Amino acid sequence: MGRDLLKVALQRTVELGYARIALHTWPGNGRALPLYKKSGYFWMPSTAVFVPNFLPTIFGLDAARRFFADVDWYRDLKREITLAEDDETVDGAGVFRYLWEKDGRRLAVTIDRAACTVREVVAEEYEVSIPGGTIRIAPGGHLRTEVRVLSRAAGAEVSGSARGEDRVRADALARATAARGIATTLPINVGLAPTPPRERTRRPSDRLRVRVTIGEDVIDLGRAIEAAEATVEAKIEGFNAL
Repeated sequence: MGRDLLKVALQRTVELGYARIALHTWPGNGRALPLYKKSGYFWMPSTAVFVPNFLPTIFGLDAARRFFADVDWYRDLKREITLAEDDETVDGAGVFRYLWEKDGRRLAVTIDRAACTVREVVAEEYEVSIPGGTIRIAPGGHLRTEVRVLSRAAGAEVSGSARGEDRVRADALARATAARGIATTLPINVGLAPTPPRERTRRPSDRLRVRVTIGEDVIDLGRAIEAAEATVEAKIEGFNAL
C-alpha cells in the first residue's frame, strides 16, 4: 500500500510539471525510511528528516525516457539502503546519486545537492556533466569552468547556453562536433555579483544553469555557487581561476 501511494504521488508530481517531490519524517521511522529511499528519496544532511526526490526531473530527460521504456525505475534502481543521512560528496560538493542497471544497460544521474539540479548524466548514448567539487567565487570575482560531453556516436552536434540565477553571471557556451568516444569541453565564464544575497526562499539561490543539446536531446544541468571570502582566490576543485 505504501509503495503504491508513493508511486501515485510521484506520477502526479510529474503530471503537474514539478521538478521534485519531498517528504518530512523522523529518524526513528525505521519502517518507512527504507521504502522512501527505495522510491528515490534522499535524506538531506543536517535535517530531521527532510527527504527530497528528484525522479520527476530525471523522468524528463530524453535519455531517461528511452531507458525507462524497457526498465522498471523502482525494481531496477541500485542503491544501498541505510537509516542514515545521505551525505556523499565529490571534492566537497554534496551529491545524490541515482543508478539503474538491467541486462547490461545502465543509466546514472547525479544531483547537485545544494542546487537541487542535475550535474551529471551517464546514459547509453552519451555522458554530460559540469565536473569538479564545490564552486566558490568571491563577490565581484569570476572563474572558468566547463561542461564535458562524451558522445558514443560519431559526429554528434553539441551546443549549449549558460545563465546565472540571483547573483551569478555566466556567458554563452560554444558549439562543437563531438568525435565518438572523445570528450568535448565547452568552457563557461562564471562570475558572482558584489551584491547581498537574496532572502532565503524555497528555491536554492546563486545557481549556474546550463542547457546542453546533443543531437536532438536537451539536457538541463546546474551547479550551486558559493560565495568565498574576498581574500580567497575564486576556484573550483580541478580547475584554475581566470
